[in-house]
Amino acid sequence: MKKEVMDSYNKIAKLYDTESNKSNMSKEYDYIISKFLKLTKSGPILDVGCGGSPFTSENTNTVGIDFSIGQLNQCSNKKIPLIQADMTRLPIQTNSFNSLVALYSLIHIPEGSKLTVLNEFKRVVKNEGYILIVEGSTEWKGENSNWLDSDSKMKWDMAGPDKTEEQLVQIGFEICEKINVHSSLGDGDCKTFFLAKNYK
Repeated sequence: MKKEVMDSYNKIAKLYDTESNKSNMSKEYDYIISKFLKLTKSGPILDVGCGGSPFTSENTNTVGIDFSIGQLNQCSNKKIPLIQADMTRLPIQTNSFNSLVALYSLIHIPEGSKLTVLNEFKRVVKNEGYILIVEGSTEWKGENSNWLDSDSKMKWDMAGPDKTEEQLVQIGFEICEKINVHSSLGDGDCKTFFLAKNYK
């Protein structure tokens, strides 16, 4: 199953990078990104599931992680260190990063692995560091056998905002902000962004 998923991500890498880079985001996106950056101030950011466009800002250094080498090969910024790895077992030392983002990647993680992934996020982020993650605005599982007209299968497993908030609080995150963000990618896509603070 993992090989099938990997093959799909590798196959659509160039198309997805093109489509996501030209997608339009609602004003709520700029708001939550700005708030995240004000809180994190400086220091390294880990982008988990970064695809070909790792999260960057003027005053921070970013390290990108993705399990698809095809996605990582789309990254044009050669200054950003990139790691091919599974987010259920991050090859990152404990308490290494001031902050972490997982934008549109957690929504593909199977329900049974969500808590494992969130615990990995907690492990690698410093005490009182911040994470910015994206989950479905509703709980939903499904797949598309021809996503973006690419003849590639894509699967989603969205926990929804209530379950995600419950899991974050359960493992020791404080929710700072929860906001819905719309995107033109995926015919009017809407996802819930969580900005949370880590307490060890």
